Amino acid sequence: MILTSPDFYVFLAISIILYYIVPKKIQWIVLLISGIVWFALSVSNLWSAGYVLLTTILVSFSVYLIKKSSKAAKAVVVITVLTNVLLLVLLRYIALLPAVPIGISYYTLVAIGYVLDNYWGVAKGSANPAKNLLYISYYPFMTSGPIARYEGYGTSLFEGHSFSYERLCFGAQRILFGVFKKLCIAPRAAVIVDTIYADPEKYRGFYVWIAATIFMLQLYADFSGCMDIILGASECYGVKLPENFKSPFAARTVQEYWQKWHVTLGAWHKNYILYPVMKSKLMVSLGDFAKKHFGKKTSRKVTSYISMLAVWLCIGFWHGGAVKYVIGNGIWFWLCIILERELRPLREKLFKKMNINEELISVKMLDSLKVLLLVSFGNIFFRLPSFRLALAEMGNAFSVWNPWALFDVNAVTEMGLSTADLNILIFGLAVLIIVGSLKNRAAGKDSEDRFYLRKAVSRQILPARWLLWLLLLAFVIIFGKYGPGYDAAAFIYEGF
Repeated sequence: MILTSPDFYVFLAISIILYYIVPKKIQWIVLLISGIVWFALSVSNLWSAGYVLLTTILVSFSVYLIKKSSKAAKAVVVITVLTNVLLLVLLRYIALLPAVPIGISYYTLVAIGYVLDNYWGVAKGSANPAKNLLYISYYPFMTSGPIARYEGYGTSLFEGHSFSYERLCFGAQRILFGVFKKLCIAPRAAVIVDTIYADPEKYRGFYVWIAATIFMLQLYADFSGCMDIILGASECYGVKLPENFKSPFAARTVQEYWQKWHVTLGAWHKNYILYPVMKSKLMVSLGDFAKKHFGKKTSRKVTSYISMLAVWLCIGFWHGGAVKYVIGNGIWFWLCIILERELRPLREKLFKKMNINEELISVKMLDSLKVLLLVSFGNIFFRLPSFRLALAEMGNAFSVWNPWALFDVNAVTEMGLSTADLNILIFGLAVLIIVGSLKNRAAGKDSEDRFYLRKAVSRQILPARWLLWLLLLAFVIIFGKYGPGYDAAAFIYEGF
């Protein structure tokens, strides 16, 4: 059952009705049953169910021993974490079974984080296997995240919720906007990207940069659209899931970009990889050695950069076991962040000497453009099927000087995108830019960022707000890419 199919929304509506007609203390059971039904309708093999059940048993046993303050708790926690990591490697990267369990990369991290948080005393979870099954496999985030943590998500999952018309409307509106991104923007951007990468002899130089940049827009529309559907569905129940995107293209550094893009993945690695590595005895000893021989400043850099390398290797490996992921989604970004940090003092001196204000809009725009190009270039590894082809395409990007490609509208139509589709793509991207700009302006206001725009719309007169949402719905129905021959299920990050 895919997130953009009518079946999913019928299922969601039935589940929501049942959720609010039962007593609050058993609402979580409705979510559990809904998840089991969704799983049965969505998965064609038993391996996924077996893996989720095994993970639930391990997690429940670990939490039980932690609550009992058992001496064996630490050993069981270590075994649980290592077992989950081993199963992830065997099932996803080595493909030990004929089918990879659905969403394995997401709920494996959720499970590991849950066990460690309980062991560290950060969370007070339950040893109830049924509750842990729901916590790990809450169906809205099963396929694409976000990677939730017990704080916030865990408590709202099991507490009762009264029906709220406003919350239901906000959830439905967010779902609609996500479907708009997924069906109207992402597939049209994909046409250009696929055409350019399919013919490297014809499309060289600036065409490669065009494909790389548009792929980032495609990926954003696809992934953030998926998140909007998931978070909107969860919002209808009153269950709070963490945001995964915070206007990433407004970032001025690569590090800031990763604080705004796939936020929960970065937060997970910061909490469970970066901090433990930095606090490890080996890293402390290395820091002491570097401090003694090279000074305090160098010591901090050495320990920080090595710990960051561990994080980025893990992030690259999480995206896929192949070298192209480790390089393109890991080491590349690690290098970019280090270079930005090391060049920062030089930039500050240069700006001071030239009397340039860093807060000027033009400077901010140039910084954001720099980040977009660096991220887009690295994601060539992510987009192309092999490391060799990605390297070849990167070389292709510098093989010809043809900046006029940026202004060749006729070439776009030759790529299989009609003038009408191009106009729809431009309109869709304009909507994303406007919404993103308004969300940035909302930052720091009393209203939560994710509610600010919808609350602003809800304050308008009834005909105006209904007209807005009905027009968006009509736009999706008329111009959305779906139906026979189109695979709306293929969310890019659903494969993880």
